[in-house]
Amino acid sequence: MPKALNVNPNRMELSKLKRQLVVAKRGHKLLKDKQDALVKEFLARAKAVWELRQEVEKEISGCYSGFLLARAQTLPEMLEQTLMNAGGNMRVDVIYVNVMSVRVPSFKLPEQTIELNYGLGTSPGSLDVALEQFLKLMPKLVSWQLRKRP
Repeated sequence: MPKALNVNPNRMELSKLKRQLVVAKRGHKLLKDKQDALVKEFLARAKAVWELRQEVEKEISGCYSGFLLARAQTLPEMLEQTLMNAGGNMRVDVIYVNVMSVRVPSFKLPEQTIELNYGLGTSPGSLDVALEQFLKLMPKLVSWQLRKRP
């Protein structure tokens, strides 16, 4: 329910309130336009993420099948030990993009090489293939936001 204003009933006050109403309507229209643009941007990004997710799920199923094959070819303890030794450091760069005066983070995975630090004689070849597939998949998992907007 609108709050009643306590004003003096004269022409000066009336013209002041009319100016305030014009400014309020213009500000409301600007905020509505900004909201529409942000919703449009969000929907475009949501569509891009959905498409990328479909693509990544296909590729990740291939990676998991490689891990399952490696698991079937070796003892679980040896596979766990091999994977514990195969660690590495990955770096993610964060870039802030201005979208309608809202700071939106974008992530990028810089070009990195990760060396496999385990004995190749004790690990199955399917594990090497699966790890390489995961390394190729990592930039898609991280840098989806830097793609061109439609």
